[in-house]
Amino acid sequence: LRLAPREPLIALASVELTCPFDDLGHVHAALAAHKAVKLDEDFDERGTRLRVQLPADRVDALKSQLRDATRNRVRFVGPA
Repeated sequence: LRLAPREPLIALASVELTCPFDDLGHVHAALAAHKAVKLDEDFDERGTRLRVQLPADRVDALKSQLRDATRNRVRFVGPA
């Protein structure tokens, strides 16, 4: 074990967000850019609800990017 390469520990955060169908492309692109993993995705008549996990230090940047890309139509509904 002493000779094994060391991997840094990365704190993860889970967030839940909602968005209209028209913004789903922007959301998926931003998730990939911020190394987010989609845990769950549900659809209803208004759009989609996603639960994602990403490095904790990327949450604010994801929120900012989505706010700018979607004219603030994406809503974060709290931690998952």
